[in-house]
Amino acid sequence: ICNEAQFKGSYILVQSTEEAENVRSRIRNVIDKGKETRIIIYRGKRNSLEDLQALCIPDAKAVFLIGEPHETDKDSMNIESLRMISELCGKWASKRKTCAEAIPVAVQFEHQATFAAFQVTDLSTEWRKHIDFQPFNFHESWAKKVFVTGGYTKSHVDVTYPPLDREPI
Repeated sequence: ICNEAQFKGSYILVQSTEEAENVRSRIRNVIDKGKETRIIIYRGKRNSLEDLQALCIPDAKAVFLIGEPHETDKDSMNIESLRMISELCGKWASKRKTCAEAIPVAVQFEHQATFAAFQVTDLSTEWRKHIDFQPFNFHESWAKKVFVTGGYTKSHVDVTYPPLDREPI
């Protein structure tokens, strides 16, 4: 996210149930020192209406719902959080100009069955007024990189994989 042009100069707010210092330590291991100052760690729950209100989501450029590493019910918690975010944006739509447009909300689904279900069904029209729902699945995204495009870009360096069957799928 730090390297994306659309977020250049923006603050990145990371919400987690873990201790903020533990999260900051893990982030420090994978991010450039200059970009570290743009990251704000907030301890809270993504399925808590009070914690979501404190994040001022209607002012965000985008929201990414990933989940915590130790959770067993990530998918259901992400759906509940998505519902709350839509509800908050609906309440604030008339008060804030930034909520007049749908906010992109990328939601990771851990289970392929949940991801597949959201590929064939749509969100309610009321939710769609406030959020631009973008479901994704780690395994699906990785498979597309490896099998379809034959590689990916990491830190402006192209990483390619030899085709498994001469031609990408």
